[in-house]
Amino acid sequence: MRTRPVLFTFDKRFRSSEITTPRRKLAFQKFHETLETNLLDAKQVVVLQGKKNYVAESPSIIREYFRRVSCEPESVIFTDMGNAFFENGESVIERVSSHRTYQYPPAVHQYISPNDHFHHGAVKAKWRKIQAQKGWGQDVAVQSELCLLGLLTHQTPNVIRGYFEKNMFLDKPCPTRSSCLKVIEDMTPKKKKKMLFFRECRLEHDDFMKSHGL
Repeated sequence: MRTRPVLFTFDKRFRSSEITTPRRKLAFQKFHETLETNLLDAKQVVVLQGKKNYVAESPSIIREYFRRVSCEPESVIFTDMGNAFFENGESVIERVSSHRTYQYPPAVHQYISPNDHFHHGAVKAKWRKIQAQKGWGQDVAVQSELCLLGLLTHQTPNVIRGYFEKNMFLDKPCPTRSSCLKVIEDMTPKKKKKMLFFRECRLEHDDFMKSHGL
Protein backbone atom coordinates (compact mmCIF):
# COMPACT_ATOMS: atom_id res chain seq x y z
CA MET A 1 0.00 0.00 0.00
CA ARG A 2 1.19 3.54 -0.75
CA THR A 3 -0.36 6.62 0.82
CA ARG A 4 -2.12 9.01 -1.53
CA PRO A 5 -0.68 12.44 -2.28
CA VAL A 6 -2.73 15.47 -1.22
CA LEU A 7 -2.97 18.85 -2.96
CA PHE A 8 -2.90 21.95 -0.73
CA THR A 9 -3.96 25.15 -2.48
CA PHE A 10 -5.25 28.70 -1.94
CA ASP A 11 -7.11 28.63 -5.27
CA LYS A 12 -10.80 29.43 -4.68
CA ARG A 13 -11.75 27.47 -7.77
CA PHE A 14 -11.34 24.33 -5.62
CA ARG A 15 -13.51 25.68 -2.80
CA SER A 16 -17.13 24.57 -2.35
CA SER A 17 -18.05 27.00 0.45
CA GLU A 18 -18.00 30.04 -1.82
CA ILE A 19 -20.36 28.89 -4.57
CA THR A 20 -22.52 32.01 -4.86
CA THR A 21 -22.75 32.66 -8.60
CA PRO A 22 -23.65 30.54 -11.67
CA ARG A 23 -20.08 30.92 -12.87
CA ARG A 24 -18.64 29.51 -9.65
CA LYS A 25 -21.20 26.72 -9.60
CA LEU A 26 -20.11 25.75 -13.11
CA ALA A 27 -16.45 25.92 -12.09
CA PHE A 28 -17.03 23.69 -9.06
CA GLN A 29 -19.00 21.22 -11.16
CA LYS A 30 -16.02 21.09 -13.51
CA PHE A 31 -13.77 20.50 -10.50
CA HIS A 32 -15.73 17.41 -9.46
CA GLU A 33 -15.87 16.12 -13.02
CA THR A 34 -12.09 16.47 -13.23
CA LEU A 35 -11.70 14.59 -9.94
CA GLU A 36 -13.67 11.69 -11.44
CA THR A 37 -11.71 11.83 -14.70
CA ASN A 38 -8.44 11.45 -12.77
CA LEU A 39 -9.87 8.84 -10.35
CA LEU A 40 -9.28 11.11 -7.36
CA ASP A 41 -11.02 11.51 -4.01
CA ALA A 42 -12.16 14.98 -2.92
CA LYS A 43 -10.26 14.39 0.35
CA GLN A 44 -7.06 14.66 -1.67
CA VAL A 45 -7.64 18.40 -2.12
CA VAL A 46 -7.32 20.88 0.75
CA VAL A 47 -8.23 24.52 0.13
CA LEU A 48 -6.61 26.89 2.64
CA GLN A 49 -7.70 30.36 3.66
CA GLY A 50 -5.56 33.13 2.20
CA LYS A 51 -4.53 34.81 -1.02
CA LYS A 52 -1.00 33.50 -1.48
CA ASN A 53 0.17 31.83 -4.66
CA TYR A 54 2.03 28.93 -3.08
CA VAL A 55 1.47 26.80 0.02
CA ALA A 56 4.62 26.54 2.13
CA GLU A 57 5.48 23.32 3.94
CA SER A 58 4.73 23.50 7.66
CA PRO A 59 3.91 21.26 10.66
CA SER A 60 0.23 22.17 10.29
CA ILE A 61 0.28 20.85 6.71
CA ILE A 62 1.81 17.58 7.91
CA ARG A 63 -0.85 17.21 10.62
CA GLU A 64 -3.65 17.87 8.14
CA TYR A 65 -2.17 15.33 5.74
CA PHE A 66 -2.25 12.58 8.37
CA ARG A 67 -5.84 13.46 9.22
CA ARG A 68 -6.74 12.58 5.65
CA VAL A 69 -4.66 9.50 4.93
CA SER A 70 -3.78 6.35 6.80
CA CYS A 71 -0.76 4.07 6.61
CA GLU A 72 -0.47 0.39 7.33
CA PRO A 73 0.48 -0.29 10.98
CA GLU A 74 4.01 -1.48 10.18
CA SER A 75 4.79 1.37 7.78
CA VAL A 76 8.09 3.25 8.03
CA ILE A 77 8.05 6.90 6.97
CA PHE A 78 11.07 8.61 5.43
CA THR A 79 11.39 12.40 5.32
CA ASP A 80 13.99 15.04 4.76
CA MET A 81 15.16 17.14 7.72
CA GLY A 82 13.17 20.25 6.78
CA ASN A 83 11.47 22.39 9.42
CA ALA A 84 8.04 21.21 8.27
CA PHE A 85 8.64 17.79 9.85
CA PHE A 86 9.81 19.04 13.25
CA GLU A 87 8.30 21.20 15.96
CA ASN A 88 10.14 22.16 19.15
CA GLY A 89 12.80 19.64 18.25
CA GLU A 90 10.33 16.74 17.99
CA SER A 91 9.08 14.83 14.98
CA VAL A 92 5.61 16.01 13.91
CA ILE A 93 4.89 12.64 12.32
CA GLU A 94 5.67 10.73 15.51
CA ARG A 95 3.31 13.03 17.38
CA VAL A 96 0.36 12.39 15.08
CA SER A 97 1.00 8.72 14.27
CA SER A 98 2.55 5.57 15.68
CA HIS A 99 4.85 5.02 12.73
CA ARG A 100 8.61 4.87 12.83
CA THR A 101 10.34 7.69 10.99
CA TYR A 102 13.81 8.09 9.53
CA GLN A 103 15.42 11.10 7.92
CA TYR A 104 17.52 11.20 4.77
CA PRO A 105 20.94 12.82 5.36
CA PRO A 106 20.71 16.33 3.83
CA ALA A 107 23.80 15.92 1.66
CA VAL A 108 22.37 12.91 -0.19
CA HIS A 109 18.64 13.39 0.36
CA GLN A 110 17.97 14.23 -3.29
CA TYR A 111 19.57 10.96 -4.41
CA ILE A 112 18.12 8.55 -1.83
CA SER A 113 14.54 9.80 -1.83
CA PRO A 114 12.39 7.91 -4.38
CA ASN A 115 10.14 10.99 -4.56
CA ASP A 116 12.92 13.39 -5.51
CA HIS A 117 15.02 10.93 -7.45
CA PHE A 118 12.71 9.46 -10.12
CA HIS A 119 9.03 9.55 -9.10
CA HIS A 120 8.32 13.29 -9.19
CA GLY A 121 10.58 13.88 -12.19
CA ALA A 122 9.06 11.05 -14.23
CA VAL A 123 5.50 12.14 -13.42
CA LYS A 124 6.21 15.81 -14.18
CA ALA A 125 7.65 14.83 -17.57
CA LYS A 126 4.37 13.05 -18.43
CA TRP A 127 2.39 15.99 -17.06
CA ARG A 128 4.27 18.59 -19.13
CA LYS A 129 3.71 16.49 -22.23
CA ILE A 130 -0.03 16.41 -21.53
CA GLN A 131 -0.03 20.16 -20.85
CA ALA A 132 1.62 20.83 -24.20
CA GLN A 133 -0.76 18.50 -26.05
CA LYS A 134 -3.84 20.10 -24.52
CA GLY A 135 -2.52 23.66 -24.57
CA TRP A 136 -3.28 24.18 -20.88
CA GLY A 137 -2.52 27.59 -19.38
CA GLN A 138 -3.33 29.43 -16.15
CA ASP A 139 -7.02 29.53 -17.08
CA VAL A 140 -7.27 25.75 -16.70
CA ALA A 141 -5.25 25.40 -13.51
CA VAL A 142 -7.85 23.08 -11.96
CA GLN A 143 -7.63 20.53 -14.77
CA SER A 144 -3.87 20.82 -14.94
CA GLU A 145 -3.21 20.48 -11.20
CA LEU A 146 -5.62 17.59 -10.79
CA CYS A 147 -4.02 15.87 -13.76
CA LEU A 148 -0.66 16.09 -11.97
CA LEU A 149 -2.22 14.84 -8.74
CA GLY A 150 -3.76 11.93 -10.63
CA LEU A 151 -0.46 10.96 -12.21
CA LEU A 152 1.26 11.06 -8.81
CA THR A 153 -1.53 8.97 -7.28
CA HIS A 154 -1.79 6.22 -9.86
CA GLN A 155 1.82 5.31 -10.58
CA THR A 156 2.00 1.49 -10.47
CA PRO A 157 3.33 -0.17 -7.28
CA ASN A 158 6.00 -2.07 -9.20
CA VAL A 159 7.47 1.17 -10.54
CA ILE A 160 7.52 2.74 -7.06
CA ARG A 161 9.12 -0.39 -5.64
CA GLY A 162 11.81 -0.14 -8.30
CA TYR A 163 12.65 3.41 -7.22
CA PHE A 164 13.18 2.24 -3.63
CA GLU A 165 15.27 -0.73 -4.72
CA LYS A 166 17.56 1.38 -6.88
CA ASN A 167 18.01 4.34 -4.53
CA MET A 168 18.35 2.32 -1.33
CA PHE A 169 20.10 -0.76 -2.82
CA LEU A 170 17.40 -3.07 -1.47
CA ASP A 171 18.23 -5.62 -4.13
CA LYS A 172 21.92 -5.78 -3.13
CA PRO A 173 23.38 -7.53 -0.05
CA CYS A 174 26.17 -4.97 0.25
CA PRO A 175 26.33 -1.72 -1.76
CA THR A 176 29.69 -0.92 -3.30
CA ARG A 177 31.33 2.43 -3.94
CA SER A 178 30.65 2.11 -7.67
CA SER A 179 26.97 1.29 -7.10
CA CYS A 180 26.63 4.36 -4.85
CA LEU A 181 28.21 6.55 -7.50
CA LYS A 182 25.74 5.28 -10.09
CA VAL A 183 22.89 6.76 -8.05
CA ILE A 184 24.44 10.21 -8.41
CA GLU A 185 25.79 9.68 -11.92
CA ASP A 186 23.69 12.55 -13.23
CA MET A 187 26.18 14.91 -11.57
CA THR A 188 29.04 16.13 -13.74
CA PRO A 189 32.61 15.41 -12.55
CA LYS A 190 33.08 19.15 -12.01
CA LYS A 191 30.09 19.34 -9.66
CA LYS A 192 31.23 16.28 -7.73
CA LYS A 193 34.63 17.83 -7.05
CA LYS A 194 33.01 21.02 -5.80
CA MET A 195 30.85 19.30 -3.24
CA LEU A 196 32.62 19.37 0.10
CA PHE A 197 30.67 16.42 1.44
CA PHE A 198 31.80 14.07 -1.31
CA ARG A 199 35.38 15.32 -1.07
CA GLU A 200 35.39 14.54 2.65
CA CYS A 201 33.88 11.11 2.06
CA ARG A 202 36.52 10.33 -0.54
CA LEU A 203 39.31 11.33 1.85
CA GLU A 204 37.88 9.20 4.65
CA HIS A 205 37.53 6.29 2.25
CA ASP A 206 41.14 6.62 1.10
CA ASP A 207 42.43 6.87 4.69
CA PHE A 208 40.46 3.78 5.66
CA MET A 209 41.81 1.77 2.73
CA LYS A 210 45.40 2.79 3.49
CA SER A 211 45.12 2.04 7.21
CA HIS A 212 43.87 -1.45 6.39
CA GLY A 213 46.41 -2.09 3.68
CA LEU A 214 43.77 -2.27 0.97
